Amino acid sequence: MGFDCRLFEPQADYLCRDFRTIAYNLRARSSRGSEPYTLYDLVGDFTTLLDERGIDRCVLVGMSMGGYTAVRAALVAPHRLYGVVLIGASAVPFPAEDVNSWRVDAERWRTRAVLGSAQGRADAEQNFSRLTIRRNPKLISLWAQRMAARSGTSSYYEFMSWAYQDDVRQAFSRVTVPCMMIHGQDDTAVPLAHVLETHRLRPSTRLMVLPYGGHAANLEYPDTVSEAIRSFCTESIASALR
Repeated sequence: MGFDCRLFEPQADYLCRDFRTIAYNLRARSSRGSEPYTLYDLVGDFTTLLDERGIDRCVLVGMSMGGYTAVRAALVAPHRLYGVVLIGASAVPFPAEDVNSWRVDAERWRTRAVLGSAQGRADAEQNFSRLTIRRNPKLISLWAQRMAARSGTSSYYEFMSWAYQDDVRQAFSRVTVPCMMIHGQDDTAVPLAHVLETHRLRPSTRLMVLPYGGHAANLEYPDTVSEAIRSFCTESIASALR
């Protein structure tokens, strides 16, 4: 939520050496962003994109709400996947009391043309660790500026799409699509406990916890995350083709 496809620039630049690589915007960055939708609708957008590009199967990498979308893609469209990579995401839903508290803020955005600089700065800082905020202020400022320009209405519906997600823990524990989870140790948006619970449900899942990493760990550890995804793609695709 809040980012656009430039979130994955480091990974796209790295992975395109070995794989066809596509980074695409979710519908919040389109004319369809100002109406209700669900994570399953976003899965439909994903499979439509594959069809339009003539792609049979791929590895789907999602960060935060993109990761929650990838979990559901593994449930409803496993035949389109070699594997999924979840960055700052899990198969665990958020407690209702937390969601209801966050919605109070989201309701304020609903009628805004843009979120504005104060909200943009707050959102950007929530996505990075304290260490990154201190050491790389240019990165924070860049994303704060981008997030400030977001539509308030589309941001509201973006929030609603993932905040009230269904509980898919048991269903996800039974899928056979290979999975890798990458998580920042200091992620304040998605608890590490949710990631560890998901890993217990699927012990075969690879897990990488990055010290001092925040929510957008792929931007904080671009080379480490890119190489981990490259290795996962190589092995998952080779395994499927054996």
